[in-house]
Amino acid sequence: MTGVLSIIRPGTYSQLSYGLSLSIFFTVLLAALSPYNEARDNRIAVLSSALLILLFLMSSFKILDLRRKSVIPPPPSSPPPS
Repeated sequence: MTGVLSIIRPGTYSQLSYGLSLSIFFTVLLAALSPYNEARDNRIAVLSSALLILLFLMSSFKILDLRRKSVIPPPPSSPPPS
């Protein structure tokens, strides 16, 4: 996931959105398939993925709060067509 997210508009809110979406998808997939032999291992994997979702959510809220306070400038818009 890190490799994919590094090329999606680094430092923008859309990068966090993609990360959040991928984390949710992966967590649901882990919960549905239970790929590990031990039930405990499956629970740990799902909980770890849930923590990653929480991290992405909190990061999103923090970036939105900092942008609202004008600490972080908004990402540059695309240049006007010539």
